Amino acid sequence: MIIYPGSFNPFHSGHLDIALRAANLFGGVTLLVADNPSKQYQLSSTARKVMIQTIITEMANVLSISLNFSFKILLTM
Repeated sequence: MIIYPGSFNPFHSGHLDIALRAANLFGGVTLLVADNPSKQYQLSSTARKVMIQTIITEMANVLSISLNFSFKILLTM
């Protein structure tokens, strides 16, 4: 299982392709929906998570989570 972080603004077929390939290679993938403070978003992180969950609902080895932290924090860890 691996983590695929991104803003997914919006989630599109390229994101889905990477998620499916990663799930096949690593046995599963968790999509981490995060906010980048330097970006303007069309949808809230919650709305983006719901959109992704709707798309991946049939995929047992792909999960979606949303956390309230920024990429800036993620990159400094």
